[in-house]
Amino acid sequence: MLTRSPNLRLSGHGTRLRLHQRGGWEQDPLAALRECNRASTAVDKALGEAIQHARARGVSWQQIGQVLGVRDDAASAEHVIDALAETKRTIWRRFWSDGTS
Repeated sequence: MLTRSPNLRLSGHGTRLRLHQRGGWEQDPLAALRECNRASTAVDKALGEAIQHARARGVSWQQIGQVLGVRDDAASAEHVIDALAETKRTIWRRFWSDGTS
């Protein structure tokens, strides 16, 4: 049986934005990891560009932290970066914990 390579597809917009998995996610877990990492990097780049544009228009770090849902009192880029990193760590620990570490 021929299966497509794993890929991701965004659909919708606004509050109805969804991520769909397509192809052989179970058959080739390393290809699935590669695809997720590629997509994650692309989203991180888009987020970085959006933050640059917001800052260029005078948006404060506090407002950015609030919009990202990570920090209400951010005073600097470092505060937002640290809060985003901690959010990612929490998600990664939830899904990556296999009881061996």
